[in-house]
Amino acid sequence: MTTRHVTGRSGALPLLIAALGLAAARPAAAESVALHRDGTIQVETEATTSAKPDLAELDLGVTTDRSSAAAATTENARRMEQLIAGLRKEAGPVAEIRTVGYSLSPRYGRPGPGQPSKIIGYTASNVVHVRTGDVALVGKLLDHAFKLGANTVDQVTFTLKDPEPARTEALRLAAAQARGRATAMASALGVRLGQVLSLGEGAGAAYFANDKFKMGLEGSRAASTPMEAGTLQINARVTVVFAIAR
Repeated sequence: MTTRHVTGRSGALPLLIAALGLAAARPAAAESVALHRDGTIQVETEATTSAKPDLAELDLGVTTDRSSAAAATTENARRMEQLIAGLRKEAGPVAEIRTVGYSLSPRYGRPGPGQPSKIIGYTASNVVHVRTGDVALVGKLLDHAFKLGANTVDQVTFTLKDPEPARTEALRLAAAQARGRATAMASALGVRLGQVLSLGEGAGAAYFANDKFKMGLEGSRAASTPMEAGTLQINARVTVVFAIAR
């Protein structure tokens, strides 16, 4: 956690900035209030807002095994061209499709006693990244990709095109909650809450993400692939130190 110090004569908070990362969803941290001997009150709070995802990202690929490198790359290229053309047609012109990975590697057989491993074939792999604002289309895209020859799914993620409004709202709630808790504690002790002395910027927003999603594809081609985007949970955490008014 990083901390920015804010000073001033006014009791208002002059600056409020949050650095919020995207991570897998996790439970909210416990909130805390502490009264220090130096005449300050420290409050740590966390707030959560919800948002419907409006962006889906998929990493789909074709892996091809053949006896020679030339055969593996040729067949892989043929199947990948077919996949990309089909995805562009299905996802529409506004979807983004780009290559994010390519590899060619030898496959080795089991060596005999005292014998070195021998190359028995080659594996070519090509992966494309698909980015679409139509989150309801994801299941259909996967089904279509399988029919076109895709046999790897490295990632399916639901997120937001612009997460800033949700981040700002979560931060506003966390900051308001911090002041409310500090005010309640000060009132219970018979003292007045003073100005903000420092503000700690909390870590993390929690997003639902079906990350690194993999499946056995041979048995899944006959049935539709259900994919639910769900709801994103965005967390903001702040640590604020208030002075006790003299």
